[in-house]
Amino acid sequence: DYSFKDIFSRNLEALGKKNDILIAISTSGNSANIINVLKKAKKMNIKTIGFLGKSGGLAKKLCDQKILVPSKITARVQEIHIFLGHIIFEIVEDILIRNEK
Repeated sequence: DYSFKDIFSRNLEALGKKNDILIAISTSGNSANIINVLKKAKKMNIKTIGFLGKSGGLAKKLCDQKILVPSKITARVQEIHIFLGHIIFEIVEDILIRNEK
């Protein structure tokens, strides 16, 4: 059995490969499970992007790239993270569809 703090790092260890990209999402940037997966990604040479809130917490130093929503209101941070996720995935989808043609 593994604890909740290892929930994401165990999945990354099983599925992640060098040169993958990990997107970590955290309102506070201080969740143990997020910190652990970011540390695991570094060991595995996996690039990291952090969708972070408030001041970015401990995760801010562990991410290769950061998208920081500097609000202390959890709901606002989460709304912006969802919005940005939709934009990124739409762009990726457009690129993939364009490349199929």
